[in-house]
Amino acid sequence: MTTHDEPPAITSTLTYTRPHTDQLTTWLADTPHHYDDGDLVLHTPDGHIHPRPGSLLVRWTDGIVTSASPRIAERVYGPHGITGRLHTTEAAVERVRERCQAVRDRVGPGGMINASQILGLLSPTWPDGNYEAPAPAALDEPKDQS
Repeated sequence: MTTHDEPPAITSTLTYTRPHTDQLTTWLADTPHHYDDGDLVLHTPDGHIHPRPGSLLVRWTDGIVTSASPRIAERVYGPHGITGRLHTTEAAVERVRERCQAVRDRVGPGGMINASQILGLLSPTWPDGNYEAPAPAALDEPKDQS
């Protein structure tokens, strides 16, 4: 169950098919629903949902089950959809955080980092093929301007 401070997240999905399968029965378990002339009807706080065969059933951490058409499911929940891109972005942000921490650990509290090194942190090959975190001694030595 989620709190008001954290948005619901997807816990599981299932493609709805007819005829109904044991997998659907097991997946729905305690989800409020009924069948109307053989069609699944989901009960939600927003009203009843009548998913069509091929729709993606989505279970959320708040216990609600919703439905998305195959087109919406791909555009929103698919690997190249909004959710997939969000997960890719979150993973990239975490990699940058880890790399920044590695630089801070190596440079120390009084060290400086230049723009090229920061851009290097964004590279998927850092530190193996791009910029290395500067050694603390290199920061303390003035560069020869001649």
